Amino acid sequence: MKLESIASLLQTASLGVMGESIFINAMPAAPVKGILLIDPFGGTPIDHELPGYRRGSFVMVVRSRDYQEAETLINAAIVALTIQDQTLPGMTVKTMRARHDPFPFPVSPGNYVEFTVNIDCRYVIV
Repeated sequence: MKLESIASLLQTASLGVMGESIFINAMPAAPVKGILLIDPFGGTPIDHELPGYRRGSFVMVVRSRDYQEAETLINAAIVALTIQDQTLPGMTVKTMRARHDPFPFPVSPGNYVEFTVNIDCRYVIV
């Protein structure tokens, strides 16, 4: 999955800044509010019959100290990532959309509220 391209899409939608409040695969403890994109465990399957075509998913987690703020941010991120037939750096996205409604985790030991959602993506590597 080309998570850098997806992070850039979130930044373009003014939902954060890559490396400051939008992160890939690991989020430092310091930011109070942010978005984390995580590659699926096991990677994205390869269909050798359709070279370059991928059908995968990734996890998006939003963190904040405020429940409503976290919920608002994840819903805005879902809207920004609901795309069809759009070219991003390194990939042409056929469809990208949430698999389910976002759901919250219990408040973390650091007193953070976190919401998560799985995003499905069909794309062609370019």
